[in-house]
Amino acid sequence: MRIGRFLAASALVLGSAAGAVAAAPSASAAPCGFYVGDGNTAMYNHCGRGSITIRVRWLGAFTDTRCVGPGITRLDNPNDPGDKFISNAWYLRDGC
Repeated sequence: MRIGRFLAASALVLGSAAGAVAAAPSASAAPCGFYVGDGNTAMYNHCGRGSITIRVRWLGAFTDTRCVGPGITRLDNPNDPGDKFISNAWYLRDGC
């Protein structure tokens, strides 16, 4: 009888914990590094700590460096039509 109650209580606790974890939104749902987000926006998710320097590439050969902090950063400027042509971004070094 005790084992049955213990198993039922354990299932309830584990089920509640799993539901709480699944319901919590987080930046970790996005991939680390460069990705294309909603609305075809160029995004960079820095999954580490501290600021880093990244290289951003537009279609063709034009590149630029940018400083990003932890979390998700939108790379394109919605007011600059040329920024819609960002094709990639990658880590260069720690710090800015």
